[in-house]
Amino acid sequence: MSQLSEHRFRTPIILFTIAFLLVIVFAFLVLNPGTMVVEKSVGGGHVLVEIEPGRLIFPGGCTTMRWEAEGIQAIFFDGDPTTGQGSEYVCVNSKQRVPKLKVDFPNGERDDIGPIVDVLLLMPIGWGLIAGIVVLTFAAGYITINTLLAGRLTKALPAAQGVRQALKVTTFSVVVTFVIVEVALRVYFANFGTEIDRVRYIFSADEIDAFNDSRGGFIPMPYLNFGLSANREDHNQLGYRGEEIELPKPDGMFRIVALGGSTTYGSGIPAKDAYPAILQNILRDEYGFSNVEVINAGVPGYTTWESFVNFAFRVPELEPDMIIIYHAGNDVTLARTVNPGCYRGINPLRGLNTSNRIWSPRRASVSPSVLIRFLSINTGLSPDPTTLDSRLISFNTICREGERMTDDEEIAINRPIYFERNLRNIILLAEAHNIEVMLSSWAFDAEMDPVNLTPAWQTGVNEHNTIIEAIAAEMDLPFYDLAAQFEAHPEYWGENGDGIHFNVLGAAEQARQYADFIVAQELLPRP
Repeated sequence: MSQLSEHRFRTPIILFTIAFLLVIVFAFLVLNPGTMVVEKSVGGGHVLVEIEPGRLIFPGGCTTMRWEAEGIQAIFFDGDPTTGQGSEYVCVNSKQRVPKLKVDFPNGERDDIGPIVDVLLLMPIGWGLIAGIVVLTFAAGYITINTLLAGRLTKALPAAQGVRQALKVTTFSVVVTFVIVEVALRVYFANFGTEIDRVRYIFSADEIDAFNDSRGGFIPMPYLNFGLSANREDHNQLGYRGEEIELPKPDGMFRIVALGGSTTYGSGIPAKDAYPAILQNILRDEYGFSNVEVINAGVPGYTTWESFVNFAFRVPELEPDMIIIYHAGNDVTLARTVNPGCYRGINPLRGLNTSNRIWSPRRASVSPSVLIRFLSINTGLSPDPTTLDSRLISFNTICREGERMTDDEEIAINRPIYFERNLRNIILLAEAHNIEVMLSSWAFDAEMDPVNLTPAWQTGVNEHNTIIEAIAAEMDLPFYDLAAQFEAHPEYWGENGDGIHFNVLGAAEQARQYADFIVAQELLPRP
């Protein structure tokens, strides 16, 4: 071998060595993410927050946030009241922040503790290491292969064939580099990545679909368009949120079914903290009604249209003794924001809002290559499969012609005739099944989100609450005015609340007031 060839072999060896050292540095940073610690003491109060791991590999990764607080007045996690000691599994946002911990110290000072978590591939050292490893590996492979072939072939080949040979060498080097990176990413994500990482880069299309169905929690449902999936962890086999339901109903059991939308379901809070679950606990533990069971039949996005159909076809099999109806907001947002020609015109869709009620599953289509998926997802060239959940979409209808009005204009024109009709139908059907009915006004706090909770929307909800109270008086039904009781309590929606969905504190207070009312009105038989 000539001295020139020996020299050219030394070059790729050096490049491979440097690339290997960079791999070691990158592996060290990956396998030793460390723990981020934030402490603050003010006026005798002390807070300690730990984030572990303190450094993530990819944007959107997740970590565990633990905290301990002493001598503080109040503490909130992501806007919801919490205790002085706890932990949460959280995912960073696009600005590398985890959800904030808000702390009220004894001197009245409030501080937001929301650490910035390092994301390796957003740091210069991270993408610099990756770029260096790829470039050095490619260069070393190219030089090595070219050296092996050049001595035997270059002199004997015409110029055109030499060019073709050079292209083959280059292609082979690219393929080798691709395979090395592909295998490295596959091994890392499969063995060290989070569940989200595996969904993005490892799972097949069928596995992604199953993951999204369980996470999104919805399925198509005959006559109802959509309902809750039994695949989600906090849903039972019958597609209701909460513990399993025994059928037929046990002897002596007094069963209450709570009807409503996301505010009954408890969106944004754990299933155990939704008002139906807390109501059951209070009635059993504090009032001694051990024979009471409360089932959460709330579904995010449901209006009185869906609740009526759901009650007609699904709820009677639960053998309820009483239902609690908590509706008003969605019937403004989803049912009255309709072109008046569709809402009241002479057409097959009279009163129906088709823009929000058509179920369309959105399924994943992914590459089998981890590297291609990693590059395309993180550069925005392909959608993140963790967001490919099923959805409700609009479709063209015969009553959508003409100039499009604003939501506020439609709410003002479309009177709440269908809300009242649906409510009466649920009550009449319940009475036909010898089921007691309890009505409640619907609470909100417009100050939390004055942009979306417009004056027209507020007027619409207040109109619905007036109808609820009037029907209760007319039909001699128990009515609880929750809206009046919650009017001056913004803490029930949390620091960052939307004025519609209760935080844990608000849901517990709703359950407390319902329990007190139910017992005071003697709506339950003693066991």
